[in-house]
Amino acid sequence: MKYKYLRISAMGVLLALCFYSCIQEGIISKVNNESDLVVLELEGITFSFAFPGQDSHVVDTRSLQDNPEWAIDQLWLYEFDVNGILIAAPVNIREESTFFSTGVEASYTYKKKWDYGEQRRFFFVANMDAIAVTVGTTTLAELKAKSDAMQEMATASTDILYSKKTNIGGPDIPVTDDNDWRIPMTGMANNGNIISIIGGINVQVQLVRSVARIDVINRLPGFKITKLELFNSFKASYLHNDWKTPNYLDATNRLATSVASFAEIGADGVTGAREGVPIKKAFYLYEGANVGANDDDITYVKITADYVSKTDEEYIIPFKQKNAGTGKFDTPVDVKRNHLYTIIIGSAYPTGTTNVKATLVNEPWTVFNMWEKFSFYNVKSHSGADALTEIAYNIVELTVPAGGGAVSIEFDTDYLKTNNIEVSQAVPASDDWLTNVQITPSGTKDFTVTFNVAANTGAVRNTLFKVKESSLSNDDDALTISVKQNGN
Repeated sequence: MKYKYLRISAMGVLLALCFYSCIQEGIISKVNNESDLVVLELEGITFSFAFPGQDSHVVDTRSLQDNPEWAIDQLWLYEFDVNGILIAAPVNIREESTFFSTGVEASYTYKKKWDYGEQRRFFFVANMDAIAVTVGTTTLAELKAKSDAMQEMATASTDILYSKKTNIGGPDIPVTDDNDWRIPMTGMANNGNIISIIGGINVQVQLVRSVARIDVINRLPGFKITKLELFNSFKASYLHNDWKTPNYLDATNRLATSVASFAEIGADGVTGAREGVPIKKAFYLYEGANVGANDDDITYVKITADYVSKTDEEYIIPFKQKNAGTGKFDTPVDVKRNHLYTIIIGSAYPTGTTNVKATLVNEPWTVFNMWEKFSFYNVKSHSGADALTEIAYNIVELTVPAGGGAVSIEFDTDYLKTNNIEVSQAVPASDDWLTNVQITPSGTKDFTVTFNVAANTGAVRNTLFKVKESSLSNDDDALTISVKQNGN
């Protein structure tokens, strides 16, 4: 069986399953009129499965999926009528004797007496145990919304994964580099549309992983990660969701305590290098809404690291992206199932500065990229300047009018431990036209820098000063405020 059609979905975590109806000639009895009952006596629907991740030509290497991330120990089939009512007990087709697999492709024939033209919906759940349902009562909508069927996140990514099953019926399917954990997945046949049982049926299903994944790439030489923690993650999710337009559980679903990393800290990539060896599978997590949440509630990763003279310094990377209107990195990002979020410490490329910065790359395995980077200091608002530009992650450049006046810039410190900000490099004494630099904290994350500029009767002039969070010992982590004053 060829599966070139998997090129798009195989680039990521989406597991594409193609279903074909193989109905032999001669099985359908003669139809005298449209009201006659026609029974398919022997054959049902043959489901043919193609597993992505094994063909190097169709797998996007950036998605970094591996055998354990598509491995299936259980695959439950739930059958519903046209009204979405469960009509049969779930069947674990992975353990059926007719389940056949080569490790690259597989098939299973679902045998049943079908009325010609019968209409059905099929729903699949992988790697979870059978879910408590009632034939004739449970609806498809109820099953998909079963958040209580999901294992609850508490302290570690493994809380939401499933242990490898032993003594599995059916064929032996090799899983290389097996870590003994399985990811829950769900999928609807034919995108949830009704399927009529007639000859020549061709139905496709995509199994979507129920979790998201975070990788960390350290491209900052000498930056040694000692600890990774996930905060404000989500305790549970719905069993099935449309990952393009999802519905999330309410705000009470957010976990108050930290989650330990899935990857071992001793893995390659802990000490930074320009080539940026990734810490794969730093975390697995459930989906959830950050848009509309308070800043203190937004999901974030805390990286503890040793860097230059700093020991056990903490760096906070919240799920935020660049605001297209303002250019500020202050827009919350929802966590979505089936997405890979890559945090890159240092430059996004193998060359760059030695400053501590990060790029958060969001990769659903349909290869959509959402680039964002974080700065220690983010401008929220300003007044008294003709223009303000954040020309680097830790440099702000202002242009002030020749007439001078009072200037105010409001910042936040989402990526630092406190907003205890101090002047680390004063305005040069020779530039006495810029005076009275003041720093005023606000709340727990914001601070405002104010200063006065004298009127300029001559040519354009420039100066600068630096501020930084008081616990930072390296001047590379300071914020440079560069001021240009127009002349007359």
